[in-house]
Amino acid sequence: MVRKQSIHAFLDLYQKGVISVEEQDIRKARQLLSDRCDAIKREQDRSPSGGEGTVRLQVRVCSDLVMFCDDLEKMYRLIQKQGIVASYLMILGTFATVLEENKNARLAGRYDLEPALIASLAAPLVDSIRLRLGTDRNWRSALRELAIIAARFNKRYPEPKFDQDMLLQVGPVVVSHFEKDVPEKEIFALIPDYADESELDEFESFLNKTPAILREEENAGIDWDAIYPPLKSVADAMAAQREQWAEERNQLCDHYSLIVPQTASAPAVPLPRPGGVRTFDIAVSGDAAPGEPAGGNVSGNAGPQIPPAIKGYLPILAGIGIILLFIAAGVYLSGDAAGMFNSTAKNATATGNITKVTTKPTVKPNTTTTVKPGTTTVKPGTTTAKPATTTAKPASTKTITPTPTPVAYSASQIGAHLLDIAFGPDNTKLQKPTKALIAISFLGAYADRDKNLLTQFIKDFNNYSNTLDISTNVNYNSPGDITLDFRSGEALSQINPDLVVFSIKDLDSGQYYFIKTNDKIYVNADLNGYLRDRWVLRAILYDLGFMGESAKYSDSLFYTDTTKGNKLTTIDLKAIQLMYGKSVTNGLTKSQTKAIVNP
Repeated sequence: MVRKQSIHAFLDLYQKGVISVEEQDIRKARQLLSDRCDAIKREQDRSPSGGEGTVRLQVRVCSDLVMFCDDLEKMYRLIQKQGIVASYLMILGTFATVLEENKNARLAGRYDLEPALIASLAAPLVDSIRLRLGTDRNWRSALRELAIIAARFNKRYPEPKFDQDMLLQVGPVVVSHFEKDVPEKEIFALIPDYADESELDEFESFLNKTPAILREEENAGIDWDAIYPPLKSVADAMAAQREQWAEERNQLCDHYSLIVPQTASAPAVPLPRPGGVRTFDIAVSGDAAPGEPAGGNVSGNAGPQIPPAIKGYLPILAGIGIILLFIAAGVYLSGDAAGMFNSTAKNATATGNITKVTTKPTVKPNTTTTVKPGTTTVKPGTTTAKPATTTAKPASTKTITPTPTPVAYSASQIGAHLLDIAFGPDNTKLQKPTKALIAISFLGAYADRDKNLLTQFIKDFNNYSNTLDISTNVNYNSPGDITLDFRSGEALSQINPDLVVFSIKDLDSGQYYFIKTNDKIYVNADLNGYLRDRWVLRAILYDLGFMGESAKYSDSLFYTDTTKGNKLTTIDLKAIQLMYGKSVTNGLTKSQTKAIVNP
C-alpha cells in the first residue's frame, strides 16, 4: 500500500513540475529527493521531541520515493537488456496508464451506498428496460439499454447527472434481474464503452436534427417520473461521499508535501521557473546565510542565458529579421523563384472534363419521398481524339490497369450499414418476411433485362441468406409474395394517394420511381438502363425489409444519390447476410438490433 502511494506521489510531483525526469536520466530527480530527505531528517533531529507525526511521515514518504527511483533504474536496465530502447518517461507513462485503467474497476467499491437505495433506482429502470426490449432477455442488451436511458436522462434533465459512476453502481443490480451470476468485472468492462456510444448517438441525433416525433418514439417505454426521485437520492448520497473523499485527499496531500518546515530566518521556497527542462530552486534547510539560496540550487537545462548587454539590441535584431523576410517574399513573388514550380504545375493539370454532381437525400421523413435526378450523362463518341503528332507506334506503350483490391469490412461497419438500410423514416421496427420460402412475381410491362436481373438477384440473395430462400420459379402474370407491377409513369401518377404506403419520385419532373401499396409495388416501366436496374432491386428489397438508405458508401445500392449504384456491393450483401441470419428477427427495434449486430 505504501509503495502504491509512493507511485501516485511520484507521478503527481512529476506532473506538477516539482521533480524533473528526462528520457534517459533520472539522477536529477533522485538527487532532489535525497536532498529533501536529508533536510527533513535534519529538521527531525533538531526537534526536541524527535519530530512531530507529520515530519516522521514525510521522512518515510521521502525514503519511499527515493526507493522508487531505484526501482525505476532497475526497470530501465532490464528493458535495455532486452534490446529495447529504454525510456524513463515511457515507464512512468505505463504506470499512469495502468492506474487509469484500474480506476473504473476500483471505483464501484469506493462508494458505500445502502443496497436498498440502489434497489429503489434499479426497480423503475428494470421495468422500463423490459418494456423496451420486449422478449429480448440478453443481459448485454439490458446493459446497453441502461446506458441509452442514462444518456437520454442527461439530455432531458440538467441535474442530477446519470454519470458513469452511477452506472457502475446500479449496473450490476439491473443486470441481475435479467441474468444471475454475471461477473461484475464483465459488467464494469462494458459500461464505459456503452456509455460513450450512447452519448455519441445522442450527439449525432442532435446534429441530424431528428424530428421531435421520432425522439418521442425513441423514449417510448421510459418512465421518467418513476426514475427521477430515486436517482436524485442516489446522486445526493454519492455527492456527499465525494466531498468526504476530497477532505481526506487534502489531508493526505499535506502528508506528502516535501516542503520542509521553515524557520523565521529561512527564505520562502521559490516557485518553479519555466523554460527548457523544468528548473527549481529548492530550499532544504534554514541554515543558509542571508542572501544565499538555502541548501543550494538544483536546476536542469534551462537554456543559455542572454547577457544583459545583448538584451538591449534584441528589438533591433528582430526588426532586421523582419525586413529580410519581406525581401525574400518579394523575390519569391516576382516570379523568379516561382518559376521552378511551373513544369510541375503543368504536368499536374488534369485533362478532360470534370462534372460536379450535386447530391440530395433520396428519402424524406414523409411518406412521399422525392429525389433530384442525376444531371450527368455520358455521351460516347463526343470526344474526338487528335491524330498522333509523333512517330511512336501505338503498340509501343502499354497501359497496365491494376486489379482492385477487395475491400474488407469490419463487423461494426457491417452492423452500422444494416442499421442504416433497414430502418427508414417510417419504420421503427424491423419488417421482413417470416416465411422460410417466398416467391416473387412480375406483372405488366417487364422486359428480358428485368428477368435476367431478378435471376441474378435471387442467386445472390440465397447465397447469403440463412433463414429465407427466394424461389427460383418466378411467377409471371400472377401475384406472388412480392409482386412488382411494371406500369408507365403516367399510370403511376394516377394511383389513388390514399392507397400509397410509400413512394419515391423524381424531384424535378415529379415522375415516380416506384409506389408501394398494401398488395404490390408499382415500378415505372419508362425507366431505362442503370436507373431501371437500381429501382427494380430497391423495390424488391423494400419488401424484404430494407427500407432505409445510407450516405456512407457511394457504390452501395442504398446510397442516397440516385445517380449511383445499380447493383449490390460487398457490404450490401454482408448486411443481407446479417439481416437474414439467426440472431436478427422480425419486429426488433433499432436499439435491440444494434445490441445484437454491435455487441
